Amino acid sequence: MPWKKQNEAQQRLDLALQMVQGRKSVTELSKQFGVSRKTAYRCWALFKRAGKAGLDLRQRGRPKRSSKLQQKWCGRVMMFRKARPSWGARKLRWWLAQNYPNEALPARRTIQRWLLVCGCVRPRRRRLRAGSGLNIKVQIAQPNDVWTFDYKGDFSTEDGVRVTVLTVRDQASRFVLATHRVDKLSAEAVRALCTRLFRKYGLPRAVRTDQGVPFCGSGPYGLTNVSLWWMRLGIEVQFVQRTKGIDNNSHEQMHRVFKAEVLKPVSTNLAAQLRRIQRWPHRYNHARPHDSLSDQPPALFYKKSQRKMPTLHTAVYPKHWITRRVRLTAGSNLAAVLTTLAEPSKASSLASNPPLLKSPSTLKSSHLVPSILLNVDQS
Repeated sequence: MPWKKQNEAQQRLDLALQMVQGRKSVTELSKQFGVSRKTAYRCWALFKRAGKAGLDLRQRGRPKRSSKLQQKWCGRVMMFRKARPSWGARKLRWWLAQNYPNEALPARRTIQRWLLVCGCVRPRRRRLRAGSGLNIKVQIAQPNDVWTFDYKGDFSTEDGVRVTVLTVRDQASRFVLATHRVDKLSAEAVRALCTRLFRKYGLPRAVRTDQGVPFCGSGPYGLTNVSLWWMRLGIEVQFVQRTKGIDNNSHEQMHRVFKAEVLKPVSTNLAAQLRRIQRWPHRYNHARPHDSLSDQPPALFYKKSQRKMPTLHTAVYPKHWITRRVRLTAGSNLAAVLTTLAEPSKASSLASNPPLLKSPSTLKSSHLVPSILLNVDQS
């Protein structure tokens, strides 16, 4: 027959009973039960004061109770969380402040604890960010200093239609300028969208994109039809360079919110998905607070640019400059040099001071300097 196993409560009771009998000293009983003399005397005192019930484990400190007030605030938070599944504790507290301005609000950490307990959020691993030190001319100080461009990766609706979205955002104010569906990654689609945005909001001082099609090419300066067109409009082109701290991290964070609020779940058909895509910027700009803007929506900070979109004309070069008309299919040395400079799809003219273009046979891409980029004319 096996020995009977005693739990902790039974052992405390046996210790107290033997101390009451007084047959063994407290030191011997402490060694027998593997506790200190202080613990043995405490069990004895609790047993004499309340009997067997006094030896039951009790919660230390202040009792943790869920008051009606906490239940009310937790219910409000969870109710709105269902309407905005991508919002965290900070934005939910901002919403409470807007709707209950005269009441004492729960702390942000309290709301975060409620979300964790209810399984609405999970801790995220902190990632290292690229350091500062941008080696560019235009710095971000006010709206329209830098616009960021990027494509939201392809996704499919429930009926199998592929959708690609081009997004544009102002870096300083976090104002989303456009979420436009495009059929393919083409320069024509980017120029058409930019033309509408430039006429509506004005020109930015710089644009920032990743090193992908159709923004960046394979030449030493990474220029394409789109980037050359931006430069002719007087806009600085900035490509993402992680090693130099030039990044698009805030734009990618906006894509994460876009995915959570627009693409989860995807719509049943293309028309329904496009309606959600077109309505989302207004909610992001006017009804969603931003952490870096002191919990205010971006619409309060954005203002249109005073720079108007100019009309581009065919470039006129000085008479003493040498001008060459080049097509990439011509097979000439100038065509090869122009291909390393940029990747235009149409015929272009290249002009420079003599004697750079006097001897096309000896012309190399290393002879080209960045200042010549402004002398490339597209027709």
